[in-house]
Amino acid sequence: MTSLEKIIQIPRCYDSHVHWLGTGERKNLIDLSTINSFKEFIQQAPLWNHLNRGSWIVGFGWDSSRWGDDFKPHYKILDQFFPDHPVSFIRADGHSSWVNSKAMEEAGLKRDEIFPDPPGGRIERNEQGKMTGVFVDSAKDCIDQFIPQSSKAEMLSNLRLGRDVFLKAGFTHIRDVGGALTHWELAGEMARANELDLYVEMFFNLENGDQLAERLKEIQQSRLQSVPRLKVGGLKFYYDGALGSEGAYLSQNYPEKEHRGLRLYELSHIEEILHRCWEKNIPVAIHTLGDEAVHQVVLVAHRLKERGIEGLLNLEHCELVRDETIIFMRALNVHCHLQPSHFLSDRRWLKQKLGSLYQYCFPWKKLLDAGISVSFGSDSPIEAPSLEKTQEALTAAQKEGIELPPLNDPLLLHSHPDENWGNECVTTFTMQKG
Repeated sequence: MTSLEKIIQIPRCYDSHVHWLGTGERKNLIDLSTINSFKEFIQQAPLWNHLNRGSWIVGFGWDSSRWGDDFKPHYKILDQFFPDHPVSFIRADGHSSWVNSKAMEEAGLKRDEIFPDPPGGRIERNEQGKMTGVFVDSAKDCIDQFIPQSSKAEMLSNLRLGRDVFLKAGFTHIRDVGGALTHWELAGEMARANELDLYVEMFFNLENGDQLAERLKEIQQSRLQSVPRLKVGGLKFYYDGALGSEGAYLSQNYPEKEHRGLRLYELSHIEEILHRCWEKNIPVAIHTLGDEAVHQVVLVAHRLKERGIEGLLNLEHCELVRDETIIFMRALNVHCHLQPSHFLSDRRWLKQKLGSLYQYCFPWKKLLDAGISVSFGSDSPIEAPSLEKTQEALTAAQKEGIELPPLNDPLLLHSHPDENWGNECVTTFTMQKG
């Protein structure tokens, strides 16, 4: 060890926000994350001719913010390279899909038809109001439901691939916020076969409000099962979207746009979900990325507390949190799950996109100073699960004026808070100083 290195022992090394199945699935998708220009896209697109989801071609990781201001994704571009099969390319944040004509045809969408956006979603359009082939948040579901689903055998294989990704990165504990009953059952098979090798806390995902009763029943039944290294975390759902796709719900409009982002639920519905979960002692995790999304959910929880209804509220991402919101948080049982590595991906456009809201970015220090529980994660497969990336992000953010967590070793926010769950697991990390 040199004088520029520091050894950190991280007990129960924890990635607190992952999509376990998606992490494995990404290994089988076309990797668009390395494409840094439209020229590179044109050069490589002819090579992506293998079908990886039935008759579909699916890729992940494009980010047009790296391709130049003049580039606008459009189905006609994809049609040039993929005229015969439906194509869906998922944006790097996971909240948008760029598709070709065949994909829209499969979904029963007519390219020249003009119809309203679905609740909680946005269909990108040209000046004439016609679809361009980009579908954001719940609008993305209009396409996704027609992509062939993986078989159980494929899911099991992808869970194993995901397991290996986390273990290789040094994580012994993960919190899966994209779970489903099938995933739980397959993870149980892995545990009984002594091949889980991870401590997994699984949150069951609520795709829409109509599934609430079904999800609560699944959670309660799964809780009764005793499975080594596997436990039910609670219920997870999305309230807003991502900053990159301009779906994160802000307190002001996006620059040169007439909208503040997207909301996938009415507040009255969120209140109902929290009430029904907490009366059964089921923790809730809510995707809240924009400052207004966080604020509104916190106020809902505050009103429920005033009526004597409370429980554990996990706020996912919290990339923007206003000071006034943190004041309300202090009276609640809140745990915030933050992903420092998002700073590395978002810093190119954060100030431009957020304007005066930039001062509320990545508020890990303010939250901890206020006594709010915080854990670090990666949002894998959106970002690679990596202690190195967390360290790099913290260093880069500090240089941009964002205060570091008030801890001697901020990486200890990657330690699972339950000291009685897998405490024999310790990860040694060599931190580079300076």
